[in-house]
Amino acid sequence: MAVNAIPRSVVKLGLSGVRLPLSIAEHLGDWSGLDVAGLPPVAVYDSVEAHAKQLLGRLIRDDLLVTEGRRQEQAARSRIRPPRPSFGTDEPDRTDREPRPGSVMPPEPTRDLEAAEREAEEQRAAARLAEIHAEEERARQEAEERARKREQAARKAARTRARAAEAKKRQAELARAQAETETPDQG
Repeated sequence: MAVNAIPRSVVKLGLSGVRLPLSIAEHLGDWSGLDVAGLPPVAVYDSVEAHAKQLLGRLIRDDLLVTEGRRQEQAARSRIRPPRPSFGTDEPDRTDREPRPGSVMPPEPTRDLEAAEREAEEQRAAARLAEIHAEEERARQEAEERARKREQAARKAARTRARAAEAKKRQAELARAQAETETPDQG
C-alpha cells in the first residue's frame, strides 16, 4: 500500500460521510426518476468537495487526490453552468453577463485557493522565523547567564584565594612574633 493511500482514504471517507445526505437524495431521486444531481446544492457540494480534495491533496502531497479534485471540479462546473448551444441568435449569452436569479456561481477556483495557500505559507514562514528569533534570543540569554555565573565563580575563587593568602600571611606573622618572644634578647 502506498504511503499516501491511507491519508487519501481518510480524506475520501470523511468527504463521503459529509456527502451522505446528498447521496441518499440522489439514490431516492434515481428511484423516482428525478435528476437530483443537477440541483444546486449537489453541484455546489461537489464543487466544494473538489476544492477540499485539491487543498488536502496539496497538504499531504498526494498528486492523485489533487488530480481527482480537478476532474471533479470540472464535472461540477459543467453541471452548474452547462454549455449552451448557439442557434445563431443575436442575443448575447447570459452567462457572459451575470448569473440568473437562483443559479449558483462556482467559486473563483484556483486564484483564491492559490492566494490563500500562498498567504498560509507566508504565515507559516513568518511564524517559523519568529520561532527562530525566539530560540536565538533564548540561546543568547542562556549564554549571558552562563558567562555571568562563570564570572561570579571566578570572583568568588579569587576572593577565596585572597583570604587564604591573607590567612597564611597572618599565620606567618603570628609564628614570627611567637618565635621572637620565645627567644631571649641577645644583646
